[in-house]
Amino acid sequence: MIYNKLVRDRIPEIIESTGKTCLTATLSDEAYVHMLDQKLNEELDEYQESKAMEELADLIEVIAAVAKARGCSWEELLRIRNQKRGKRGGFEKRILLMEVSDAPAKTTKSNLPENSGKPWTSELDQQLCEMFDCGTSVKEMCEHFKRSRGGIAARLVRLGKIENRADLK
Repeated sequence: MIYNKLVRDRIPEIIESTGKTCLTATLSDEAYVHMLDQKLNEELDEYQESKAMEELADLIEVIAAVAKARGCSWEELLRIRNQKRGKRGGFEKRILLMEVSDAPAKTTKSNLPENSGKPWTSELDQQLCEMFDCGTSVKEMCEHFKRSRGGIAARLVRLGKIENRADLK
């Protein structure tokens, strides 16, 4: 069977321990970086398909090899990651950016409804769904939840009640 793919260092040894033979070559620096880039895609695809932690670990191993091949130590890569995290944040807040507009904001924090920006609870989500399903007006929902029309619309999108914010009538 022909593979022509980058493998971990001990794979030829493991193959030969089963009584098989394998043909290998040592890559040039340029070819190595190219194959590492392909390996990143391969490992990401495998993780996306299986969601297995072993595949995620393989992805980390390839990332470390890419960094090293490009002259960056693991420690430097983590420093860059932490610096970027400090400037732009991580992903803990689970923020889904839905839309950006060139139009200036119509409201400021001082005149936003009382609950704008506050987290929704499962109980509030249930109430919102019930009100929406019963045909409650947008104005009434905004007043009830003390949230903006945009906040109500965004939550209904997240809950799967409408496809996009503009669908809220």
